[in-house]
Amino acid sequence: MSLASFVPFALGLSLLAATSTPPVAPATPRPPAPWRQATGSAPVERLAGRWVLDSAASDDIPAAIERTVAPMNFVTRPIARSRLRTVNRAAPVVELRLRQDTVETVWAGGPPARARLGGPPAPYRDRRGEDMSYRASARAGAAGPEFSETYQPGDGSRTNTWTLSADGRTLTVAVEVRSPQLPDPLRYRVVYRRGN
Repeated sequence: MSLASFVPFALGLSLLAATSTPPVAPATPRPPAPWRQATGSAPVERLAGRWVLDSAASDDIPAAIERTVAPMNFVTRPIARSRLRTVNRAAPVVELRLRQDTVETVWAGGPPARARLGGPPAPYRDRRGEDMSYRASARAGAAGPEFSETYQPGDGSRTNTWTLSADGRTLTVAVEVRSPQLPDPLRYRVVYRRGN
């Protein structure tokens, strides 16, 4: 090939390369939100929203505390009773909010607790200024979605397990408080109705 014919040929190749569209990689489908992955066909989105306390349908929390501290001796019993009563009160309103990759709970207008659903514990400071960790998870339960949140200050923990009625109008929160100082965990249930 002569130089005279090579120049237009090379120029044509460079123009072709400049105008051709590079191959586009197929779009990677965006994974579903973590709460949908965790719960499959029973998405935890059904639990989201504002919930109002139904005190008549809820357990008697002071009575549950008394049953828990009853085996303790006369020195430690009043201390444990006072502490448990301070941190175990039925919130009049609770909210569950879902973001793209996080879940947020707000109890009675207190500071929101946020964490990635199924992710590592996140730092949280409660309304009394106590620092702790907060962890959230979800799964498909026998009757529908179950959302679980655990607050861990020091060596104790409080786990709230949220379940929804079949009609989606009643939320039951099963509370379990554990501490090395307690003979057995404190357990009770609080019932909420869907609010506006």
